[in-house]
Amino acid sequence: MIKRLVLLLVLSAAVVTVHADGVANWRVEYYNNQYLIGEEAVTTSVSAISFDWGAGSPASGVDTDSFSARFTARTDFTAGTYRFFARADDEVRVTVDQQTIISTFDQAQVGETVSGDITLSSGSHQIQVDYRERSGDAYVFVTWENAATNPTAPTFAPITATSTTDVVLGPWLTQYFPNTDLAGFPGGIFSEPEISSNWGDGSPFVSIPTDDFSVRWSGAAVLDEGRYRVTVRADDGVRVFIDGDVVIDAWVGDVSELKTADVTLAAGQHSFVVEYYELEGDAFIDFAFEQVDETQILPTPVPAVKAPSNTPANVEARGTVDAFRLNVRAAPVTSAAVVTKIERGETYPIIGRNADDSWWQVDVNGMVGWVFADFLIATNTVGVPVTSTSGAPVAPATTTGLTLTASGTINLRSIPGRSGAVLGLMPFGASAEIIGRNSTGTWVQVNYNGTVAWVSRGFVNLPVPVEDLPVTN
Repeated sequence: MIKRLVLLLVLSAAVVTVHADGVANWRVEYYNNQYLIGEEAVTTSVSAISFDWGAGSPASGVDTDSFSARFTARTDFTAGTYRFFARADDEVRVTVDQQTIISTFDQAQVGETVSGDITLSSGSHQIQVDYRERSGDAYVFVTWENAATNPTAPTFAPITATSTTDVVLGPWLTQYFPNTDLAGFPGGIFSEPEISSNWGDGSPFVSIPTDDFSVRWSGAAVLDEGRYRVTVRADDGVRVFIDGDVVIDAWVGDVSELKTADVTLAAGQHSFVVEYYELEGDAFIDFAFEQVDETQILPTPVPAVKAPSNTPANVEARGTVDAFRLNVRAAPVTSAAVVTKIERGETYPIIGRNADDSWWQVDVNGMVGWVFADFLIATNTVGVPVTSTSGAPVAPATTTGLTLTASGTINLRSIPGRSGAVLGLMPFGASAEIIGRNSTGTWVQVNYNGTVAWVSRGFVNLPVPVEDLPVTN
């Protein structure tokens, strides 16, 4: 069963000072995205980071999947070495005084108890815990102990495990379309027993192209009342409807990323529709539908705690913000769009630079952008690759006079293909001048705030058919 949590509304935005006994009055900011950006969906206060939300939401107004949370508190410590412990599904990062001591971001450590040590002086120190939920179950636990007197990992609350039973859906009425929009008359209509195909770089059949096609599977089933889990993975886009409602929407999302959604259905007949499109390269889809039984309790794993060390575990290039608030831009030029903002003292990985080292390319919780080097204290930067040969390519003298809009946050690439270097990001809803297209019409060349780049045709809205644009590559 999903536990319902009543969270107290915080009355002040100030970070509260408490004692270093593993308990704090945390200020919490929830975001309806995985990147801790934009406007907070909910702001609350909690007394401990010890939550098991199951497949539910932390609070009214927060999505059940693809959300993130930032917990902050200022805490008084006596001098000594402290061991922090964390366990999460999906990812957690613990920072003390802007020093990251635990991070499972973009690592396969779901459900593991991880730890990190830090030596602190007597006095007040700021703790920040960042959490990311991708899909499925969600939980996070964080605490700490004095490493000299109580270094043993805690027994975090047990996590409710879910066992599943496959449910057979099908046969499926399958329609194949020779375009990415599920438009017009299908190029083929079949009855298929399941939704699981790997076409590689080929075609489903002769009347469908190897790229730029789409498929719709439709079916129905009589089900018992209960909780069910939908799982799907695809290259490129996919969405799932049950009884007309969207339960998974990865139409413009992370290619190949596993998507999961849990739904509660009444007894009786239910309709299912799965829609898919392929742009270029490899093409596949895997779909599963299971009934969920929450009856098991997993024992808490307590792995061996790493020995205290004064050597940082992470020696990758990192940058700490040395400005009150720093713009992260889509390209290494001040005219480029601001994709997010970062605050003084925050630290992020540096993943690239421009040719004269005047800009750093950073990863802000999964969002890639550029910051001016004068406002970032950079460390361990030997070997950071040049990912932009100039601040921004020079725009052609003329454009088509047309503009497009982004249907999601998309990469701006140096050449028309996924092998091109990422010059920056174009946010959802942003507009750019259209210069032209490649010969196949799968990529469009744009001038976005002075940056000339290529964007994938499947992620933009065009004012005219792509065939009407001039070929510029």
